[in-house]
Amino acid sequence: MYVSWFLTCLGAIAAGQSATPAAPGLIELRGSWSYTASQNVPAFEVLVPLPLAYRVQVPLTFELAAKPASALAAATVREDRPGNWIAVLSVKALSAEKAVQLDWKSVVLVAPRSFDDLPETAPLPEEWPPEALPWLASTRYVQADAPEIAAVAEEIRGERTDVLEILEATLERARAIHRGQAGRCEDLGAVEALARQGSCTSNANLLAALFRANGIPARILAGYPTWSGPLQTHYIVEAWVPRYGWYPIESTMLLRGWEPYEQVQVAIVPPEYEGERAARRFFAGSGVPYLSLTELPGFEGGVVHRGTLEAGQNRDHEARSSKRFRGKGEAWVEALDLAQDRWERWLESSPTLSRGRLATRLSAHQLGEDLPDLTRRLRGR
Repeated sequence: MYVSWFLTCLGAIAAGQSATPAAPGLIELRGSWSYTASQNVPAFEVLVPLPLAYRVQVPLTFELAAKPASALAAATVREDRPGNWIAVLSVKALSAEKAVQLDWKSVVLVAPRSFDDLPETAPLPEEWPPEALPWLASTRYVQADAPEIAAVAEEIRGERTDVLEILEATLERARAIHRGQAGRCEDLGAVEALARQGSCTSNANLLAALFRANGIPARILAGYPTWSGPLQTHYIVEAWVPRYGWYPIESTMLLRGWEPYEQVQVAIVPPEYEGERAARRFFAGSGVPYLSLTELPGFEGGVVHRGTLEAGQNRDHEARSSKRFRGKGEAWVEALDLAQDRWERWLESSPTLSRGRLATRLSAHQLGEDLPDLTRRLRGR
């Protein structure tokens, strides 16, 4: 599985070079994967991260179903960490050679975001705000306190005392690190990535570790990029900038001020999910944050997990821009507020399986053709 994970991430980068550019508007997500029993398997649980309602992205629809429909015993939705919601699926026991396929789709509204309010200077503060402090931690795979990471971070910082200057110097050093990597990582942690080639996961772990080693809070976001074809999960980093807040960075291409429509986020990774829970699973390499992708908690094997969006490629998720919307700031704010209210009401309604589906009442064909039309429909429902 590790090699598959590695190649999937590299394939996503290559695919993105020729992908149609995304834009603010509606983004369609879809996921499809199967579990085939290699022996008789007792009932098990599957955890699926839902698209986030985060900043200028808000899910409008969600629908999940199984094939055969009778394979699901139950499905519920719950909040795992503040803002991170998951679908909890109870899959019935499988006899040897039997399979179940799980499919979900969602439409997410994503507005434009300007970075014009980023300050020109951002001196390192004496104290960081409470909401940023957890992401100063050194963890098993974001090893900010490892001597190798600390030494590189110290070279990057030098005499610099401005967060934005340290940020830019870190990106420049990361580019040099990427050019010098040789061989393949044994795990996807930050220390391994200093010398060996890994994936988008190891790139994010490395960048976050270098920021944290220099005392700058940095967190990892998991999601599905619109610039790629099907893949598993992609990772970027947000660094905290004083007098601004979380600032997004594409940690594989090393580009800052990353536009929200370039990737729909499904998880803001808490530090505890970079620790023991990020150890190797049969479907993910060691260092992949827990609950940043579909999980089988406590599962000991007996099934083959396979992404089914592309034959033979083990890719299970895709995001693509479906409708481009234009509008002024006030129009976007109203649409996002209406969408946020509807999404929160669905999450808080304790949704469960109905006719074999876990789904919002709103569906993709009810969203309208432009931003005013969508707003009217959301306002009227």
